[in-house]
Order: sequence, then structure tokens, then C-alpha cells
Amino acid sequence: MSKTLAGNPAAEVPFSLKKIIPPMLAIIVGMIMVILDSTVVNVAVPNLVSYFDTDLKTIQWAITGYTLALSAVIPLAGWMTDRFGSKQVFIATIIMFVIGSALCSMAQTSTQLIIYRVIQGLGGGMVAPIG
Repeated sequence: MSKTLAGNPAAEVPFSLKKIIPPMLAIIVGMIMVILDSTVVNVAVPNLVSYFDTDLKTIQWAITGYTLALSAVIPLAGWMTDRFGSKQVFIATIIMFVIGSALCSMAQTSTQLIIYRVIQGLGGGMVAPIG
């Protein structure tokens, strides 16, 4: 149902670029964050191995866990948007992604990092399909 001017059902609200730019920027920024986060940890792997004093195989699970979680929730995106609305689900997934990112920054062990990266992946997995 389209919006109308002054209660006149025949007069539709004209298209406004000002109204579409903020939601488009939110979608673009959200997608860039998820895509960037998919690759940025690869650069930090040597530093993470030394920081957490662990082996490469353990740190690789931080990357793998994120990717698996990201992939696992993609099929849920359609169902959740039908049930709750795309705007609400998009905002919730971005919030979950940001919380996961904040937790990753506070990880004290490699196990915590892996768990927090999975939380990040669960949040970020639906950003692209919904966007």
C-alpha cells in the first residue's frame, strides 16, 4: 500500500532520494563489515598464534568457526524475514555481529576467540541475504 498526500488516495508520495540513502548506507556498511571480517583475521593469524601462545591449527578454528556459522544461518534468513520483518532481523543480526566483535576484542584464550567468532558468524550470516 503506497503512502498518500493529504488523505487523497490518488496522489502518491513522490520518490525521494533522501529517504532511500540512509537505509542503503546501513545495508552497505553492514555488508562491508561482514565481508571485511571474513578476511581480516587471515592477516592476523601469526600474531594470534603468538598472542594466545597456541598452535596454528587452533587459531584456524577461529576462521573456520566463523565461516561455518556464517554459512549455517543463511537458510534461516528468508524464514526469519517472513516471520519478523527484514528491518527487525537486519538490525538484530547487526547487533549480534557487533556484540560478537566486541567479545572477540576481549578474548583471553584461543577457545574464547573461537566461540566469539562463532557468535560473530551467526550474526553476520544473515546480513548479505537480507541486504
